[in-house]
Amino acid sequence: MKRLFQNMIAAFMAATFVAMPAVALAQLTPEKTGLKTAASRTGLETGCTGTECLTTIIGNTINVVLGFLGVVLLAMLLFAGWKWMTAGGDMKQVQEAKTMIFNAIAGMVIIAASYAISTFVLDSLSTITSSGAGGGEGAGAAGAGSCTVSADCADPLATCEAGVCTSVIAP
Repeated sequence: MKRLFQNMIAAFMAATFVAMPAVALAQLTPEKTGLKTAASRTGLETGCTGTECLTTIIGNTINVVLGFLGVVLLAMLLFAGWKWMTAGGDMKQVQEAKTMIFNAIAGMVIIAASYAISTFVLDSLSTITSSGAGGGEGAGAAGAGSCTVSADCADPLATCEAGVCTSVIAP
């Protein structure tokens, strides 16, 4: 019975991995729907350039990896629950199932924390790079907006110099 279950799990996983490319290729993209052509004709076409592309690619990669890990942990929870329900009073199997459930929940907490941290870091990097920082001007953290006095700057440590918010702390 145990061997049959293992074979069923292996067959399910193999079928899932075989079907993944077909599912990924079934996504609608602007090129497939004609939206890219329509957007270019209206002047609304936007694309990432430079560091924006890099942060988008890194963010998408992290989201895919963390999503896959979440699916793996869900499968662990389901398997542990099945193991517990079919233990038939065997305390060793029940203890193994409890340990698996505890480990899966701990893994979910770690994945949620890593998602939150990576989202924060990528959002911060995106904000810094999109605000025109660089070249030693130090305007990234303060916001590169125009100002008349230092109070107009978003960063409380920034000063207004020549109409531009400049951070006291260089990035």
